[in-house]
Amino acid sequence: MAKGRAKSTGKSQLRLNGKTTIGRALALHPKAATVFKKYGMACAKCGGAHAEPIEKAAEMYGVNPRNIVRDLNKLLSGG
Repeated sequence: MAKGRAKSTGKSQLRLNGKTTIGRALALHPKAATVFKKYGMACAKCGGAHAEPIEKAAEMYGVNPRNIVRDLNKLLSGG
């Protein structure tokens, strides 16, 4: 699997991880920006979002990337 890509669970459902780029997450769901905003991250407006992994951005903001990934995956699964 290429670095930063979302994983497939075999159920035709995308699963993001910390290596997934912010840009990919934003492209996958129109409300993904609200997840980043929830954690005080201005990532949706960042020029480097297309290439920045979620875990690296979370580290810069002092946020646990697992929480962000969990919320994004919940959003993608319709939850």
